[in-house]
Amino acid sequence: MVPQNPHGTDPAPAKSTGQVQVVQNTGLEYTDIQGKLVAIPARSVVEIRMPEDSNGSPRFELSYQNGDYSLIPTQAMHLLRSGREPMDVRLVRSTQAQMRLPKL
Repeated sequence: MVPQNPHGTDPAPAKSTGQVQVVQNTGLEYTDIQGKLVAIPARSVVEIRMPEDSNGSPRFELSYQNGDYSLIPTQAMHLLRSGREPMDVRLVRSTQAQMRLPKL
């Protein structure tokens, strides 16, 4: 399976001028803008990008192992570090221009 590449360049992660940290976690929970709690297991997530220059509600972008992306507006986000099957996930603080989701 060839990973998707929205920008038509090298599939390597985009360079970031912000902070990058790899953390072990077991899952991610977030509260969407309607107030619903959503849980995502860490086994499917490779990278979480958080733009520092977003206006309005907090947003984050998920990159999955299969090459898919999600851009999610939230009220709150929780990284779960205890539990079964911890995985290494990259946390990246970047600008909106450095997000990996295709520009619309």
